Amino acid sequence: MRNLKVNGIVLREGEFGEGDKILTVFSDTNGIISVRARRAKRTGYRYLASVQPFAYSSFELYKGRSMYSLNSAQLIEPFFNLRNDLDVLFTAGDMARICLTMIQQEMPEPESLRLLLNCLHFLNTGKMDYKLVYDIFRLRMLTLQGFAPVISSCGICERKPEGQDLVFSVAEKSIFCSECAKSNMVDNVELDYDTLAAILYICNSKLEKVFSVSVSDNVEQLLDYISGMLVKSCLEK
Repeated sequence: MRNLKVNGIVLREGEFGEGDKILTVFSDTNGIISVRARRAKRTGYRYLASVQPFAYSSFELYKGRSMYSLNSAQLIEPFFNLRNDLDVLFTAGDMARICLTMIQQEMPEPESLRLLLNCLHFLNTGKMDYKLVYDIFRLRMLTLQGFAPVISSCGICERKPEGQDLVFSVAEKSIFCSECAKSNMVDNVELDYDTLAAILYICNSKLEKVFSVSVSDNVEQLLDYISGMLVKSCLEK
């Protein structure tokens, strides 16, 4: 057995036997891991606040043959306000599910964890509209996982998007100029320059700056559609 200490966020919990829980934790050094919390279902459990969904905690663990077991935990950030708004809570749940699906078990993903924690912070504080936070999360996660959309030039002729109408192809994960789009009509979305600029900024800016982005309602709706379809396409493969 090997003892270790990690900081991580609880993405999911499940029952194990009569009194235990199995926690799925996105940790800083070991990626996504399964942790058995003994007696966690019992009244008065000492570490209850630290093992709730979306709790960001410091965990002392030991590794057995098949999974980690919890020795102790200390709560760092509960993200408690997520529960005050169902739309916000569902958004946080969707973000957790994307992490569970896109990130491999026990593979360190510090930048993806940092992205998730920052997005949960803005959901928790209400400093940014939850829909835009979700757009940012999906586009950045796609970029981190190597599925960033091609938006700097036409995906076919490679011309820069200068002074011409553009479309975005969900199937090809790329922008097309107006001429090339004529021969590629599947899942195309008309794309204006404000939306293009927003996608470029979200995908390429430093994380500490990306949350300063401001967009119109129309641009946000396009970001929602494009990022949602891209994630769906990625997860279906």
